[in-house]
Amino acid sequence: MARPANPAIRQQLIDAAISEFAERGLRDTRVSDITDRAGTSKGTFYLHFESKEQIFEHIADTFLGSVQNHLAAYRSALDMQVGHDQIHRIVDLDIALYSYLADQHLPLRVVMEGAAGTPYAYLSEQFIENIEKYIRELLLTSPGSIARMSPEADIDAVAILCTGMFIMVAHRLCRGENLDLRRLSLQMHRMMCCGILRAEFAQEIRTMIDQYETSIQLPPP
Repeated sequence: MARPANPAIRQQLIDAAISEFAERGLRDTRVSDITDRAGTSKGTFYLHFESKEQIFEHIADTFLGSVQNHLAAYRSALDMQVGHDQIHRIVDLDIALYSYLADQHLPLRVVMEGAAGTPYAYLSEQFIENIEKYIRELLLTSPGSIARMSPEADIDAVAILCTGMFIMVAHRLCRGENLDLRRLSLQMHRMMCCGILRAEFAQEIRTMIDQYETSIQLPPP
């Protein structure tokens, strides 16, 4: 009779695999590397996972699902009435998302870099494409975004640029860099909002961002 899987040991294996994949990549990581780091045997590994590929898939799916949940929260914020509450809410969502990426910088690195040279190499590109797709959908379907968007704004270009900014921050976070996330968020919104909104909204947003920045007393750069 097979031994039942142990949730605590399963998590030990997952944590060890995250570290190994982040350091070596999936291709160069052996099951024995994972079990050595976890302090378990190969038999214990195979009680919980069929292969290193299966544990890799689990890590990637868990991480990407959490990112998707963070992104989904933006829809209601974009539809809020323009005002201080909306600015605070969106910045708070930015901080929550980037803080998650900073806390989970090893799984982030696994997804962005750990599958190179394997059949899972598509995950990095898929991660980027999904971010771009979600941003585009928000811009196209959120009543709040549609009402405030300048008619000259190119939705595809805006989605690409927003994704580019996100990915550049993500690349630095996956290396464990300590970034001023609130300042990054404020500067991103200052640039994007003042560049793509109608003039009457842009000035209003600019004023509120200035007031918000003053209210939290950010130190000079």
